[in-house]
Amino acid sequence: MKNGNGLPVLKTKSEASQNPEQFALFLEAVATHVGTTFQEAADLDPILTDPFKDPMPPLLKAIPSKKNIILEFGYESENDVEEGMLESITTFFKENMKIFSQRQRTMRNNINKLYELLWGQCSDALKAEVKGHRDYPGRKEERDTVWLLQELKKATSGLSRHVNVYVSMFNLLRKFYSTRMKDNASLES
Repeated sequence: MKNGNGLPVLKTKSEASQNPEQFALFLEAVATHVGTTFQEAADLDPILTDPFKDPMPPLLKAIPSKKNIILEFGYESENDVEEGMLESITTFFKENMKIFSQRQRTMRNNINKLYELLWGQCSDALKAEVKGHRDYPGRKEERDTVWLLQELKKATSGLSRHVNVYVSMFNLLRKFYSTRMKDNASLES
């Protein structure tokens, strides 16, 4: 099932038992949607790739600096730059900072839009499960998209915050290693 924006609705494990890969397919569809409709969408790649990461630190590493601009212009230090050229470099630096500030604002807006997009694609049962988390009110207020993606992944995989991860892993491995072919099954089936 899809919503008005063409993206699939994300469901809990019990609602979507016929599709174990629903979260991966959902994330791929969201990434495609974001890439075609959001400005500066490439900046959101860290948040849309598992493991989900805050996209702001990589952006902040790209902050312009006057020193780097001087080096880009082929000078060793600010002392080597002629007076007229230093004014040009300063103007160039100021313009780069304006562009960077706009990119940072766009990033914040995109993160908020992504949070709302993800939340809007959740089934009512999935929303109820996420709302049941004790951290939900604060995380919702912050529009913590990384946290939301992590919780959605857990909820759609059938993991619960009340389940011991080690017991779940043991049961999964036991089920995997105890899988047997039926007597009348062929190798092609």
